[in-house]
Order: sequence, then structure tokens, then C-alpha cells
Amino acid sequence: MLTGGEPADWRVFFVDPAQRPVLSDPLVARFADKMPDLLRSHDRVAGQPFLLGPYGRPDVRVNTFFSRYPMTARDPDTWRKYAYALGMWLNFLAARGAAWDNAVPEDVEAFKYWRFCAWGGPIFLAGFIIYTSNPGGFSSAGH
Repeated sequence: MLTGGEPADWRVFFVDPAQRPVLSDPLVARFADKMPDLLRSHDRVAGQPFLLGPYGRPDVRVNTFFSRYPMTARDPDTWRKYAYALGMWLNFLAARGAAWDNAVPEDVEAFKYWRFCAWGGPIFLAGFIIYTSNPGGFSSAGH
């Protein structure tokens, strides 16, 4: 869990029921034996993504996206792609000082510009898009 006054970025994680919890954390130690039941009760399965927002807190509204149809019917590789794309969008909004649940069309347009037109832009290779924009290009654009 993050501590301190400054927020961090949105972070992407994946459910791994086989991973041993760090029992030195009193909160984790308290729920370690209950973890498999907690994961099942919140519709979580192995490999499913979840995001922690600034200050290390989850947002149930964001994470519910990954535990509902049609996302649950997708391949785990698709979960990963969506999770990282969503994390990028949320961090972009945070850098602009915008909350994800208050995003406006101008935020979407600025995001598209940053991803497709800012220094580095995408490279189209064998049917894949490889994004090469860098954070320096983002910050120098004044967004």
C-alpha cells in the first residue's frame, strides 16, 4: 500500500491466487486465509486485471469492467491489453488534472493527439501498431 502525501500513477495488477501474500503486512496477514474466498466473492479469476489508483486504492467502478460480460468471455491476453490501455488513459487524465469520471470530449481529443500525433507517434508494422510516444513528448506539448 502506498503511503505519503503525493499520489502515484494508476497501476495495473493481475489476480494470482497461487501467489503467497506478504504476511508482514498486518492487513494482508489478517485476510490471507480468506483470500481465495474473497476473490471468488468479487468475481475474480486467475489472470484477471485490476487497477489501483493514486494513493494505492482500487476504484470498484473501474475494476468492475473486468469482471463483467463481455470482458469475462475474452482471452487473458485481451484482458492484459485492455488493462494497460485503460491504465494509460487513466494516467493521461491524471496528468491533465482530470478525474476519469469527469472526462470531457476535449480530454479524448487530447489523448488521441498525444498517442497519434505527438513526437514519436505510432509505427505501423505487419498489422500491429507500435506506439513510440514518450512522456517527454507529452509534457512538452503542454497537455
